[in-house]
Amino acid sequence: FVKQMKDNNIKVDIITDKFDKHTEFTKTLQNDGARFIYTDNPLSYSKHQGIFMYGDSYCLERMINFRNSVIKALESNLYDSIVCNTYETSRLMSEIGLEDCIQIINYTHLESQLFENTKNPFLDNVNHSMRLQMQISNTTIGTQSEFNAQILGTLKGVHLPIPLPEPSLLEEHNKDRTGVLYIGRWEEGKGPEDFLKVIEQTKLPAKVMTNANGAKKFEDRLSKLGVKYDVRASIVGQEKVDFIKSSRIAFNPSIVESYGMAFYEQHIQLPTLVLENQRWTNNFNEDF
Repeated sequence: FVKQMKDNNIKVDIITDKFDKHTEFTKTLQNDGARFIYTDNPLSYSKHQGIFMYGDSYCLERMINFRNSVIKALESNLYDSIVCNTYETSRLMSEIGLEDCIQIINYTHLESQLFENTKNPFLDNVNHSMRLQMQISNTTIGTQSEFNAQILGTLKGVHLPIPLPEPSLLEEHNKDRTGVLYIGRWEEGKGPEDFLKVIEQTKLPAKVMTNANGAKKFEDRLSKLGVKYDVRASIVGQEKVDFIKSSRIAFNPSIVESYGMAFYEQHIQLPTLVLENQRWTNNFNEDF
């Protein structure tokens, strides 16, 4: 997003709930001109995590942090648009009156905002509330695909496709490839158990791209299967591209996607297997 805005001579502020320290990834965004704005004294999320450990809800502490970050940002700039990239910010922006002077774009990132019969960590009433958010007037709904825009129907979702995060994936790669690739978090809806079952049955090398929490779980399970494995946590840029290109085949057993960015990246470079009869695969050409 930052690169796309830079190419169109548009400045970007990234307003976030909290910020620990710069990483290689955030440094690249900063080098492309993005400015990070965050509250000075963020509230902790530990109490929320303790209360909602078996079924998630809105994190009120995170919403307060976002509110304070937004107010801080408005002290130095009046924006043309604010893109709400999480469900908490879309609710927050809709309820503090900024839509009268700033274009508010609520970007859909949850399958549960598009469909009712889905499975995710949130409580039923929270999912219902998130769908109602989409009906708030004077805001724009942005979504990743034409399929999603059609699903939104009378809510008039605008097709705002996400650019390919790593354009070098489009370059042909002819080196030796090994292993079965999985990209995704360790969540029931992403199908990690299905992936592990395939590795256990085939004894093929496993390659996993996930987050820090997921990496520990994958390494623990794969170490007991007696197979070769390579688990990477939160990789980006050239390391991510090289890791995908080095794999022989990908398995994407996810049943919960609002679009499918992992599949988007995987199927450019290598044969990618998905489960049959999944709604999210309607975002892509079925020939592939």
